[in-house]
Amino acid sequence: RTLTSEVSSAAVGIPHRIALTFEQPIKGEALRQALIDTRSNIVSGPDELGVYIVEIPVPPMSTDEQFINSIRSISGVQSASFTH
Repeated sequence: RTLTSEVSSAAVGIPHRIALTFEQPIKGEALRQALIDTRSNIVSGPDELGVYIVEIPVPPMSTDEQFINSIRSISGVQSASFTH
């Protein structure tokens, strides 16, 4: 028996890749909480410029602009933009 719940991608949105930078110095707790709050997975980073590439499910009822603005409003996030 599995104790996790199955959540369809339609319920949480389709994953998109986002380039994120954080205010420095970033506390590990702040980075961890931002990833948990957004259901993100780190794909790569940080690179030499401090950019992380994360995969985040975008809610289906959210526009790209609304979603990016919500990510930018997270404490410690310096910039966020969609990437390929």
